[in-house]
Amino acid sequence: MKDKQKHFYMPLISLPLTSILFPLLKKSMKPSICIIPCKTDSKRVKLKNLQKIGTKTLLELTIDYAKNSNHIQDIFVSSESSEVINIASNYSLKHISRPSNLLGDAEVCDVYVDALLKLKQQSYPLDKYEYLVALQPDHPDRDTNVDELIEYAFDNKYDDLFTVSSECVRTGSIRILKIDHALKGHVSRRVGCFKDNATNIHSLADLNHAASRLQQ
Repeated sequence: MKDKQKHFYMPLISLPLTSILFPLLKKSMKPSICIIPCKTDSKRVKLKNLQKIGTKTLLELTIDYAKNSNHIQDIFVSSESSEVINIASNYSLKHISRPSNLLGDAEVCDVYVDALLKLKQQSYPLDKYEYLVALQPDHPDRDTNVDELIEYAFDNKYDDLFTVSSECVRTGSIRILKIDHALKGHVSRRVGCFKDNATNIHSLADLNHAASRLQQ
């Protein structure tokens, strides 16, 4: 009697095709460039960005924050001050000269656009970056990881992402801008936000929740 040949079959696992292909098709994210605007003509607090917490200035605390990022490849400081430029040099950072018309109460977004355009005029390869990460030094006690925000912006395909306070007031702590949009000046200068608890409907449960609130 011939021995019966035993066959072993590997069970097929049913997975959606997208769950297999998406990691392969997902666009890889390019590194980011960081610009730190650091003027010294503040009115309410003299030399505000050079004030110290402990042994470090607000500028230095922000530089340290940026240097801890895995996604930020290059950091530039925009300023009109030789003292700021010296601090940047001590950290081996390059500076961008900030013109007088972008001091005072000028919109900080215009400072970012000016800095990028100057780098472009110098044939700096800006196309190697995914995002411009803008960090204002006068927000030193950030409690958000910048890499998480960069990844959040990338995963959601955002062109512009900014931080707000616990009172939902826009802050200059972190702003993440798609590099090509910033270069074209497609940046909101006077954008605002306001808290509203309206239900964002993604499911029937959300719909029922909204209905119950409207009936109150």
